[in-house]
Amino acid sequence: MAAAAGGLLAISGEADDPPVRGPANPAYTMASLAAAAGAMIALLARSRGNGDASRVDVSMQEAVSFALVQTANPNVLAWRNEVPQR
Repeated sequence: MAAAAGGLLAISGEADDPPVRGPANPAYTMASLAAAAGAMIALLARSRGNGDASRVDVSMQEAVSFALVQTANPNVLAWRNEVPQR
């Protein structure tokens, strides 16, 4: 569901077939990376004395959309002379 909400399914699979989810569940992988980065930032802030508690709020949809930005880069046309399509 998060892969669709973030837009990653719009660029996956063949153009004539339904969208496919990538291996290793990329939506959960991207959200896990965002959560790990947030936890590390919170721990760093705590070690520097910038507060006792931090709250890390991760949006899986937003994490997936960051993966989409990397995958559906419009510069593919300029770099590879290909039109990005599904």
